Amino acid sequence: MIRNIKFKGHNLSFDLPTEADQSVFDEIFRDNEYRDIEDLIVKAKNPILDLGAHKGFFSIYASILNENDAQIYAFEAAEENFLEAKKNLKENHIKNVKIKNLAIWIEDTEKEFYLSEDSHNHSFYGEGEGKKLRCTCLESIFRKNRLEKVDLIKMDLEGAEFAIIENASLDLLKKIKTIFIEYHLDVNRDGLNILKNKLQAAAFKIEQKKSAYSRELGYLIARA
Repeated sequence: MIRNIKFKGHNLSFDLPTEADQSVFDEIFRDNEYRDIEDLIVKAKNPILDLGAHKGFFSIYASILNENDAQIYAFEAAEENFLEAKKNLKENHIKNVKIKNLAIWIEDTEKEFYLSEDSHNHSFYGEGEGKKLRCTCLESIFRKNRLEKVDLIKMDLEGAEFAIIENASLDLLKKIKTIFIEYHLDVNRDGLNILKNKLQAAAFKIEQKKSAYSRELGYLIARA
């Protein structure tokens, strides 16, 4: 299914072959899931990190909204999604996004990753075909890209968010202005406490939003 839309004066085109793709696309461009951080995206001057980039929809959305041509670093674990994201970025003439085919974890390693039938449910914790994937961590992203300040991290990592935030150093977290996290309680029932405790220790103010789609899902917006 080809979807053509006009967004902020830009004509965009996407191939959305599955219901999962259409759902993620609609969350961003129709339902405006990121409305609470839209002003931040518009004004960001320091880099933005898109962790769990899927097929590039959020990176494209952020690139078009941003007024300052801020650099966007995107990471997607699943190779098929990564290749589609690269295609979407190219076909929609997005120039300020660098995307890498890496999973995000607590260290640089190789780890078993499970490929779901739905393109947006691949995870370290799911069911499906297992495959060893290369992983990187927040510390390495900052170090390798020489990042001193980041205005926004968008994190949609299907349950890995708990371990990643818990293991991040306070010094690193204090380099981040805002973190938008989709949390997945089916992976960790105590996950909200883990996230809130660590983010509050790093002096973030936290806002919680419930998902309209599932009691197991929701969003934390952590602002420095």
